[in-house]
This record gives sequence, C-alpha cells and structure tokens, in this order.
Amino acid sequence: MPARGRVLEVRREVVRELTSAGMSTRAIAPVVGVHFDTVASDVKASGVGSPTPAPAIDPETGEVGPDYPEPTPTP
Repeated sequence: MPARGRVLEVRREVVRELTSAGMSTRAIAPVVGVHFDTVASDVKASGVGSPTPAPAIDPETGEVGPDYPEPTPTP
C-alpha cells in the first residue's frame, strides 16, 4: 500500500477509536492534525456512529428523559 493510503488508514483507525470513546469531531481534529470536517468524513467512511447524545432536558419543567441516570447523593 502506498504511504499516503497507509496514513489515511491509520488516521481513520485513530478517529474510529476516539469517536468510540465519545470524543467529538472538533476534539479529535487537533489530535490527528486535520480539519474537523475531515474527521467527520472519516467517521462517515468508517461507519461508526456519533457518540450517544446526552438525554434531552425539557426547558419548561427541567425534567430529563427516561434514560437519564439518577443522581447519586453526596454526603
């Protein structure tokens, strides 16, 4: 494989790992040295979805969705 193809392959693997760890495209971009749009293209090409978004909070009631974890009380 040509060097350029290998660089792309390695970058996409790093992007895949960091995306799976929950990092955003903007956070990953400086790590791999490319623009965040390039990271977004790598994510799309790798087939890895975006990290699970935080549960929605109803702005009127302050209630959160059913998947939101219960807070743990602090002593």
